[in-house]
Formats: sequence, structure tokens, C-alpha cells
Amino acid sequence: MRASILLALAAGTLASAATAGQRLGPLPPGAIAHSIAGPSDQMIGYLAFDPAPLAALLPPGVRFRTLGEKAADYPGLARYVARHPERRGWAWSFFEIIGISAARYDRVAAHFRGGRGGMAVWYPELARTDGADRRPLGDQNLAAGSWVSDPRLARHMRRRGFPATAARIDFRIAGDRLTASLSAPGLTISGSCTLAGPFFVPEWAQEPVSYETMWTQAGEGDTYEIVTWAGHRARRCEHPAWRVAGVHPFARAFNDPALGDPNMLPAAFAGGYMLESALYRRAPARR
Repeated sequence: MRASILLALAAGTLASAATAGQRLGPLPPGAIAHSIAGPSDQMIGYLAFDPAPLAALLPPGVRFRTLGEKAADYPGLARYVARHPERRGWAWSFFEIIGISAARYDRVAAHFRGGRGGMAVWYPELARTDGADRRPLGDQNLAAGSWVSDPRLARHMRRRGFPATAARIDFRIAGDRLTASLSAPGLTISGSCTLAGPFFVPEWAQEPVSYETMWTQAGEGDTYEIVTWAGHRARRCEHPAWRVAGVHPFARAFNDPALGDPNMLPAAFAGGYMLESALYRRAPARR
């Protein structure tokens, strides 16, 4: 019953978010799974890293997008590359710990403790080398890490072809204090910051319709997920602190200056958004 109530609340929030300048976009036909989630809040970090150790994770038809390529569109990143020209060929990624009020994947309703549980992700950005499949939309990312705090949901997602791993996730906002943590096999992450200032719409959430595509890593499946999202409202995330430990490739890149830099850009917070996604079978790569 509680999950049904939360999903009804989520649907109501979706309607109001869509009047605020953004809306969920239509998803291509042919999906093998479908999800909707929100309202959700997230703490966001950024990690530049040497892509060589992760090359084997790339599915056919994509490659890592380099900092040098992305810097052409982002002045802040261009300044970073100018200070660190030796990292021009490194890859760009973001990571998030997300508190989700309600979610449903196919007919499976998530148990996320009313927003204290949820999901965590690590998504390096990709560039496509094979554009024959016209369905992937928006920015392209590699699902290098995807964790959910509901083990039953994680099992269902994996059966459908999405590389989810069960984990302990805790997300809390108390006053202006944000704390978020992940504990998973081979990886722990904790983050915190002080939320400050009024809410605003971040630049990356100002398009009328937004999409991203998350490619399942090689060896985990032949799928990709297309996501559309709406309603992000941000506040400044001041005095951020991240602590990461473990043997997961993310932890190695985060903690070894020779492999990665988590200080490329400051942490961020965004909340109140809705997300809808669909999972697709990857088309065979052209020879």
C-alpha cells in the first residue's frame, strides 16, 4: 500500500514539474523494460580518469569521450584542461548518490524507505563510433556502476538486462545538511555538503526535453537504457566532502592521482525531479 501511495504522489509531482519549463520526452518503441522514478534528490560528483584500465568495458560502437573534446563546450572544463594538458586524453564521468521517493521497474515497485534509499551510479561519457541504430538519444554514457538499495529490484533489473547491483544506500537532508552514502561489494562512498542559497534551474536542465543513453558494459549484457528527465531544481552544495574506499575501478581512479582526479569540478545538488526510462536490445554493430 505504501508503495502505491508513493507512486501516486510521484505521478502528481510529475504533472506539476512538467509545467515548470521541462517535460518528460517520448521514448522510442521496442523497449524490453520500462521504469519511472521520483521525486528524487541527488548529490553529484565529477571524476576525470585515465580510460585505459576501463577499455575492456566498452561495448561495440562506442568509445570514451575525452576531456579535450568536452572542453570545447564547457569553459570551466577548458580551464581545467589548460592547467592539466597531460590529461586532455582522459575521460569525463559523473557519479551520483540518489534518494528516490518512489520507483517502479516494469511491475516491480521499489522499497526505498521514502527517499532515504535509492540508487547510486557512475557514468563515464561516451562518443558513438557506429550510428546505425538511431534510437539512442542525448548524451551517451557507460553504466560502469549502477547500485540500488532494494535487492529484489536489483535482481529483477538484472534479469531484464540492466547491470544493477544491490547495495546499502542512505540519503538524508536535515535542514541544510546533505549526507549520502553507498556501501556495496568492493566499494564504499560517503558524501556531504551544506545546501545554500535559493533554488534555481541548473543550466543542464533548461532544455524543454532532455535525454541520456546509458550503455551496458561489455560482458554484462547487450542492452542500453534511454532516460528522459524533468523538473530538476538545484541549490549550491558548499563545503563538499567525499570519501571513497575499495577495490572497484571507481575507487582506484578516485584515490590514485595517476589514474583520476575527483576535484575536476565541484560537487552539486539537484532535487525534485522525475525520471522515466526504457531498456532496449543493442543493435548488432556494423562490420
